Amino acid sequence: MEDLRRLYVAGDMARAQALADEVRATMSIPLDAVPTLVIPLARLVSRPLDPTSAFVISRIDGCSDVRQIIEACPLQALEALRHLEWLIASGIVDLSIGDDDVTLRIPTSSMGTTDP
Repeated sequence: MEDLRRLYVAGDMARAQALADEVRATMSIPLDAVPTLVIPLARLVSRPLDPTSAFVISRIDGCSDVRQIIEACPLQALEALRHLEWLIASGIVDLSIGDDDVTLRIPTSSMGTTDP
């Protein structure tokens, strides 16, 4: 993300766009998936969460999809997705896809479980 910002600030829009497209292609979260909390809010208090991840959690209501949550966050979309991916990898959030309520678990090996 820092490289993307640096390219943008330097005015190198072509390389910034190429990098943004590359990052977007690696995203593993479908925008129409619905995140749900796996861990009850009362138990989350004991977990070490940064304020941004806590804010993303506050937007998860079990009805809004990923796209709606990202739009409700005062963050860049990729930043919000990064926090959401971390919450999924940490086992705090699951994703339901489609009307059949299929749950998607993103393998933690595909992303780091360190803080976003």
